[in-house]
Parts: sequence; C-alpha cells; structure tokens
Amino acid sequence: MTPDSQKIGVIGALFDRLVYQNTDTAQYLARQAIDISKRLKMPADEANSWYKVGMSHAIKGNYPSAIEAFLTTHEIFSPSIINLGLLLLKRDWAISIK
Repeated sequence: MTPDSQKIGVIGALFDRLVYQNTDTAQYLARQAIDISKRLKMPADEANSWYKVGMSHAIKGNYPSAIEAFLTTHEIFSPSIINLGLLLLKRDWAISIK
C-alpha cells in the first residue's frame, strides 16, 4: 500500500465519524478521496468515495445531488452500490415524510 492509498482508508474512517455531525467536512473529505483515487487509478475507491458524497447530500436532504453522485458511482463501478444508495435514499424519504 502506498501512503496515498492509505490516505483513502483514513479519509473513509473520518468520513464515517463525521458524516452525521459535520456533513460538509465529511463531503469535503470524500471529494479529496475521489481526487486521490482518480490519480492512483483506483476505480473501486473512487466509486466508494462518490457513494459517500451521495450519502452526505442525502443526509442534508439534497436528494437531486445525492442521486447524481449515486449515478456517478454506478457509471464508475458497481450497480449494487447505487442500488444500496437508492434504497437508503428511499428509506430517508419515507422517514422524512412521517
């Protein structure tokens, strides 16, 4: 593992700790991970980072941007990740309607 690839793991852990308390910072971190992943040509990590951006948008209630990020995830890597994101988004909508 290179130091840059290790940064992606650290950023992911920080994101998970911050996403509900400081969503803007968590989203910034996820975007940093996207940049590193692109530079290192690591599509799985890039897709995961886009998923994190989508989750941060969904938590803030910015559903159109969340969907865009989930679609970017899908374009890069795995349909299963976007399906999970859309399921979580649907769950969040159901909770917010109640």
